[in-house]
Amino acid sequence: MEILSSKGLKDTIFDLETTGIDPLSSRITAAGFLDVETGEIEIIIDKSEEELIRKIVEKIGEGGYRLIGWRIRSFDIPMLVLRALRYKIDTAAPNRIYELSEYFGNSPVGIDSHNLAQYLGIHCTTTSGRMMPKAYLDNDYEFIEQHLKEDLIMIKEIYEYIKEVWKL
Repeated sequence: MEILSSKGLKDTIFDLETTGIDPLSSRITAAGFLDVETGEIEIIIDKSEEELIRKIVEKIGEGGYRLIGWRIRSFDIPMLVLRALRYKIDTAAPNRIYELSEYFGNSPVGIDSHNLAQYLGIHCTTTSGRMMPKAYLDNDYEFIEQHLKEDLIMIKEIYEYIKEVWKL
């Protein structure tokens, strides 16, 4: 297996928290970036979705990142692009994207990041993304932030596990 070359790019785990999976009716509630090398986490939260999206797009637009995620190509980036379009925010295409889930296909048995983490013996979050709509309605941004941090760390551990086993 070969991962896209990341020469000169900073490997960064990227994840969005949303109120649902439909970009036309759901909202983005938070975004997280985790620097794989340093472990530094940056969470972006704003009660205004428009301002939140502006901050996310600005961060990605800084460049120099290889964004790594679980279903980042099929969910996170399309959600960001469609929600940004609503506010007429131009979204620059991310430099590079590394999609962890592509190695496991569209499994009919539902292999998601949490299932894979458990299977590999990696600690995974104790909360579910399904709890985000209620947390958002309750203005529980502390819960959203904690869940997002746990997801970022779990995805980083999956990434590092795969890199080690496949000698990437």
